[in-house]
Amino acid sequence: MYLESSILLSLSLSHPIFIPMFVRWPLVVILQIFTLLFYYLGIFAMFCCWFNDLQIESNEGRITVRVEKTISNGFKIFLISEIMIFTSLIWGFIHLGLNINIWSLMIFPSRGLVTIFPYGIPLGNSLTLIKSSLPLQASLLWIKTGLKSIMIISVAQTIACTGFFIFIQLKEYTTALFTISDSMYGTNFYCATGLHGLHVGFALFCLGVVHYLMLADKSYKELHSTLKLCAYYWHLVDIVWIGLQNLFYLL
Repeated sequence: MYLESSILLSLSLSHPIFIPMFVRWPLVVILQIFTLLFYYLGIFAMFCCWFNDLQIESNEGRITVRVEKTISNGFKIFLISEIMIFTSLIWGFIHLGLNINIWSLMIFPSRGLVTIFPYGIPLGNSLTLIKSSLPLQASLLWIKTGLKSIMIISVAQTIACTGFFIFIQLKEYTTALFTISDSMYGTNFYCATGLHGLHVGFALFCLGVVHYLMLADKSYKELHSTLKLCAYYWHLVDIVWIGLQNLFYLL
């Protein structure tokens, strides 16, 4: 096993294409999705192990510039797929609003359904997400100047805002006067905002990993690309929430 690892390492350093060893995590993801056995806990544990393997490969010098660019392009394709998912949910909501029928009691939202006041918790959540984006974007500038202490504080502020957003969103769910089974509006509302909440939770995990790497005193080369990808993902989460707020709360 050690000889195999040495051979693969020497090959990966001899040209820009990285030749990975056997990676079991994609298979774990497939089994988790297929069996739905401890789905969310399994996915979270898988990402922890996968990121740990990536960190080991980075420390061994296997992540070349070309590999780093490939990972970045793959992540951008992943973001496009996320945009398509939320676009389908938003379009489904608009379609229901434009095609009222007897099942929606000829009005959308259904008569008697009390929606959430848009200038309370939803507005606070929007301001929280906007506030969280500023220190995260600033950290990309601080990392170039070498001010790592300020960068750590900036990412910590974003993590704090993210945790506060999740707490307020759960509070909104507990105080809402309708449930996921209350008409098509309730189903669409909880599916869209709940899926967004899961993405916020995943972003919180990614930011936590980056913050840990900062505290571990990793170099600029190791941190910059990871932090930039997290910023891309977080800005997508912000934009999606603004769209959901205008659609579900204000219209």
